[in-house]
Amino acid sequence: MSDGDPSGADAPLVVAVVDPRPLVRDRLHSVIDGLDGVHVQAVYAAWSDVPAPVDEDVVWVGPTHNRLVSARQVSLEDVGVDDPGGVLAQLHSPGVATAPDPADADDVDLTHRPLSPREAVVLEGIARGRSATEIAEDLGISTKAVENARRRAMEKLDVTTQVEAVSRAHALRAAGVDLTGGRLR
Repeated sequence: MSDGDPSGADAPLVVAVVDPRPLVRDRLHSVIDGLDGVHVQAVYAAWSDVPAPVDEDVVWVGPTHNRLVSARQVSLEDVGVDDPGGVLAQLHSPGVATAPDPADADDVDLTHRPLSPREAVVLEGIARGRSATEIAEDLGISTKAVENARRRAMEKLDVTTQVEAVSRAHALRAAGVDLTGGRLR
């Protein structure tokens, strides 16, 4: 930027954190907010909690890229929170790129085996950062039943991690798919 640039070249980099895991979310918030020249504007448990429209001037840090958010994103796999210097470098890196074009949402694979109502509720609890024990207490079922529902939902969504399951479920919902078998739109 030129010397006379009034655009606020010294303004801090604004970051938002999205993670369903409370401990990870709090650690990211703490580490990133402690960096010089960086300010955490908001912290969310799930992409579905982020109010629309998404602020394009914010760098979004989360477990996976959200295909439907066109703002700059850094995946947690790219950020080692035990190395604040590395976190800062990632946030300022030219590699901090825009997510795929939201118009590509039509490319989302809409095929999946329908989830049972229990599997859908358990997956929603996971997306909100709830533990299996908390979900079990909320639903009045055993922790084993929650784990079984989680496992079956992941199999039906053809994913191997909880983060992938939540991301896939969010992408399907955004594309108008009812996870229990129908189309929402």
